[in-house]
Amino acid sequence: MTFLAPAAAAFGVIVPAIVALYFLKVRRTPVPVSSTLLWRSMIKDRQASVPWQRLRISWLLILQILAAIALVLALMRPAQSAPAPLAGHTIVLIDASATMQATDVHPSRFQEAKSQAAKLIGEVKAGDRMTLMVLDGNPRVVADSVGNQGPLRHALDTLQPGDGPADLQGALALAASVSGSGTDTQLVVLSDGITEPVVAPVALPFQVTFHAIGASGEDLAITALSAQPGDTGQQAFAHVQNTGRQRRSATVNLSVDGRLTNARTIALDGGAGQDLTFPLPPGAQQLHATLDPGDAFALDDSAWALARPARGYRVLLVSNGNVFLQQALSLVPGITVTSVSATASAYSAEPPADLYVFDQFTPPTLPAAPVLLVDPPSGAAGAMGNAFSPGPLEPAGPNPLLTGLTLSDVHVAAAHDLTKSGFGQPLITSPGGPVVELRQPPAAPARGVLIGFDLHESDLPLRTAFPVLIDRLTGWLLPQTTQATYHPGDEVGIAETGSDLGVIRPNGHLDALTAAQPLVFADTGTPGVYTVVRVSGGSRSTLSRFVVNAVPAPIAPVPQLTLAQGAGGPRAARRSQRTEWWPWAAAAALVLLTAEWAVFHRGL
Repeated sequence: MTFLAPAAAAFGVIVPAIVALYFLKVRRTPVPVSSTLLWRSMIKDRQASVPWQRLRISWLLILQILAAIALVLALMRPAQSAPAPLAGHTIVLIDASATMQATDVHPSRFQEAKSQAAKLIGEVKAGDRMTLMVLDGNPRVVADSVGNQGPLRHALDTLQPGDGPADLQGALALAASVSGSGTDTQLVVLSDGITEPVVAPVALPFQVTFHAIGASGEDLAITALSAQPGDTGQQAFAHVQNTGRQRRSATVNLSVDGRLTNARTIALDGGAGQDLTFPLPPGAQQLHATLDPGDAFALDDSAWALARPARGYRVLLVSNGNVFLQQALSLVPGITVTSVSATASAYSAEPPADLYVFDQFTPPTLPAAPVLLVDPPSGAAGAMGNAFSPGPLEPAGPNPLLTGLTLSDVHVAAAHDLTKSGFGQPLITSPGGPVVELRQPPAAPARGVLIGFDLHESDLPLRTAFPVLIDRLTGWLLPQTTQATYHPGDEVGIAETGSDLGVIRPNGHLDALTAAQPLVFADTGTPGVYTVVRVSGGSRSTLSRFVVNAVPAPIAPVPQLTLAQGAGGPRAARRSQRTEWWPWAAAAALVLLTAEWAVFHRGL
């Protein structure tokens, strides 16, 4: 507590002045009357021979002293300083990613974040600037106002959670650009802390305050669903993961083309997972797996997959005879394999294909379509280095194409050095260098895979990993053949051309595609099956489909936001807020004077 006008304490002399007045004896004017018999008792104390009298405590004296003290305090302007709830410029970052839909906090994590943001908006005073930002796969500013809560509240009311991840790296970079110099700026992050990692340092010239939202990480999720060829036909493979700590039981329901066809009850301990296999009926196309009962995070209680494409794809195998490749390709569902001899004339005589497989052959110019090159000669595929013995094979890095595949027992007698091929990024490598590489747009017109050795010079075709690897590579080269799975917010390239194309979302809404090339559909915020159609004369013909599934991830909130090492900059000094109490003192003085007036006139 401080006094902004301490010199006003000099007015405190009024207190002893009031007391002194009560020591004075009242001097009365003599007036002749007929008798004072009835007044004697009233004037007994006033009969004195001196002008002073003994101080007598009365309510008037007490009230007048208290009123005088209150007035002096009001004149001294008492005030109290405390840290201000907001900085001069407060940036509020609201997490609207998928995990914020969890209901472990009533009614949901996202609604709790909005409630906390509303309280911060209520602290905005004249001159305070607040910027409202959304943290999801596309961080953006939704409102910016100085001293006006209206636009901020309106923007907050319109926010809804999405189904995608949280791009914290992009959000921090955007916040840094919005802050300008960062002087007296504070960033408040309202999130469960489940974000994409911040891989590069971001200069943050302001203080970051993290408000963790969320109470539980208990979640049972379908993390994978796909259709694969089995011994007796197509089979559906699902993986259910318990990312919590408690044992959970649930029933996995599998629907095929909208009809429930199978169900399986499972019980998983905390942190455990289980693979499930379901036989598929002939002609199955769309799969939908659900968990019953659901839990606090409903988004990953469902998953979709395609058993076969909307139409068959044509694969052209150009080879002088590679039974391993031909058999492996024939097992891939949804494609038709055509084999021709490895000659320029045979190749050029074939109609266009959706995927080209060149075995020890390349045309002068590679087609602008997905290609799989196996031990090609130097030329269109790049410079093939000298032959070497690669030794044990291993993944070049984490890649879902190689998940669960054992490569260490594969022996390759000789492979070409791909170090200087310039084809793409290594997928499979060895102590001597990479042996399999990938490339994709925009580095190339279409996706491509380069295998740098002759399959006959290895025992890879004899391993169980070979048909699985060919199936996955084919699925990656032709994303719409089988396991075309994207995540919310992903951009999906549309292979079809024309001006009469559209995409039907999972809710049945049709979005027309523009004629721009290449065609890309980016509005993939809702999990489910998306269908590419051609609209002609009011009718729709299905061309292809793709699937969008939620990103499988633990939903346990993190207590501390993790930033990249080196992130952060100078912290802004914490602003203080001063509260003056003189109005309360003045009001107290007014009340006391009113009481004094009442006591005086009532003769107390």
